[in-house]
Amino acid sequence: MSLEERNDFALRTNLDLTTRIHLHPVLSPEDVQDVETAAKRYNADLHGIEIDLAIVGVGPDGHVGSLFPDIWDEEESRSAIAVLNSPKPPAVRVSLSMGKINSSQRVWLLACGENKRDVVNGIRANDLHLPVNHVSARQETLVFIDGNSSPADESH
Repeated sequence: MSLEERNDFALRTNLDLTTRIHLHPVLSPEDVQDVETAAKRYNADLHGIEIDLAIVGVGPDGHVGSLFPDIWDEEESRSAIAVLNSPKPPAVRVSLSMGKINSSQRVWLLACGENKRDVVNGIRANDLHLPVNHVSARQETLVFIDGNSSPADESH
């Protein structure tokens, strides 16, 4: 995965990081020799860190982070995990666990684009098969959609 493909790229290039904002991006497997080591390192990096705001993209299949339908563990207790069988390239990656996402004070879920219409309908229907519908921050959980991801029958 190239630097430009990482979700934190836009934040790093557009935010004034001299503010009190601290980014803790997930390590990519390229950062270390193997994804298991990367996950252990990221888990250690996150120890004792409380996330004020997690900004999480939502995939067209309802995945968040790298927690894909049918291949994520709701009971995972670690903060960061190795994903060895991602249906979306790259196949191996590191992800926050659902528990760590949900321990955030606030989570903003981004479901934008025409290919997100079905998942937005699934969010509204509370389809529990979708990992996105298991996200529940401590104080606030918001879903942001754009006109392209809204169901066709809604006015904009």
